[in-house]
Amino acid sequence: MAGNAVSSWLRSQHICVAQDWIEAAMNWLQEENLGEPISLERLKQLVYEQWLLGDLAVIGTPCLPEGLNGAEKVVLNGYFSLQINSIKDASVSHYSQLQKLKGTENENEMVSAAEPSQPFWEPKASRMLKLQLTDGSQVVEAMEHKPILALRTTTPPGTKIVLKGPILSRIGVLLLSTANIRVLGGGVDSLIQENSQVRLMEQGLNIESEDAENQADNLGDVDQDDEIPDEFFQDM
Repeated sequence: MAGNAVSSWLRSQHICVAQDWIEAAMNWLQEENLGEPISLERLKQLVYEQWLLGDLAVIGTPCLPEGLNGAEKVVLNGYFSLQINSIKDASVSHYSQLQKLKGTENENEMVSAAEPSQPFWEPKASRMLKLQLTDGSQVVEAMEHKPILALRTTTPPGTKIVLKGPILSRIGVLLLSTANIRVLGGGVDSLIQENSQVRLMEQGLNIESEDAENQADNLGDVDQDDEIPDEFFQDM
C-alpha cells in the first residue's frame, strides 16, 4: 500500500509520524488533485511538505526519552525529529533586541527595563542560541553549545529539525552543535505569530505589545539575556 511506502520512507529520514495522520494527509492530497493519480515519489514529497507545515503539538509522535526534563545528566543516542517552537539569542538582552527590532536604538523610548552598560575591557559575548523544542509530547530546551551555522534568530517558529546523538542533556537542557542537527525547514503560522521577535522580548520585559497582530512577518528573532548555569558545561 502507498501509505506503508510513505511511512517507511519517512522513517528512513528519521521522521516519526503516526500512520493515521499519513493516511489522512494522503486522502486530502488525492482530493486536492481531483482524484487524479499521484506517483508514489510525488506523494512522498507532498506528505513530507504537509508534515513540515504541521504543528507537532497536534500531529507529533513521541520520540524523546520520557522524563528528559527531570534528568540531571543524560546522553541521547539515535535520531529525533523535533519542532522549534521558539529561538532566542541568550547572549543579548531583551532590551537591546527590542530597540533594534523597533528601530529605536537612538530614541528615548519608554521601556520598563534598564540596559546595563558593559565595561570596555570585557569581550563581546558570543552568540548562544536558546531553543524550545518539542516532539509533540514533551517540550524541552536546548542551547547552542558550539556554533550552528544552519540556525539564525530569524529561523521561523515551527521549523522542523532532526537531532542526531550523542547529545548531552544537562538539567533537562540539550547541548547542541552543528554535528547534532539537521534543519529541514517548514514553519507553523500560529507559532510565527505567538513567538515572534517583538512579542517574546516584550514578554521578557513584562510589557504589553503595541502591535502584536503585525509581528508574524518578523520570523522568530528573539534574543534574551538569560543566565546560563555553569553546571551545564561541567564535565564536558
